[in-house]
Amino acid sequence: MLVNLPIPGGAQIFYGYLFDIIAFNIIATDDFYNNNFDLPEQAALNYIFKSQGYESKYFLNNIGDIAVYFTAYPILSLISYIFGKCKCKPAQKIHKWMNSRLVWNSWYALVEESYLILVVAAMIQLY
Repeated sequence: MLVNLPIPGGAQIFYGYLFDIIAFNIIATDDFYNNNFDLPEQAALNYIFKSQGYESKYFLNNIGDIAVYFTAYPILSLISYIFGKCKCKPAQKIHKWMNSRLVWNSWYALVEESYLILVVAAMIQLY
């Protein structure tokens, strides 16, 4: 949808809302990044990019919650490792559950699904 083609307004609105789901935008991180990193206000590249959720030229603003998820993964891995070192059965059960989810399900899916978003956000930042 980032090609310069005439797209009906209803379809643009639909894909704009769909982008929030695709980009894992559950938490509003734009204000957090702008306030804590002192980023000046930056306009979108053009209206097509803005309608698809790329509302800034900054990489952090465009990737949304993906940065939070990539940061949370090492923390969750450390917690799983600590539970694995415990000898009690509940801790071992939690470690086994976390390890199966972290290694095979969530991490692989996160990298696979966020690759295109990361590449497009990086190219906008370089432009």
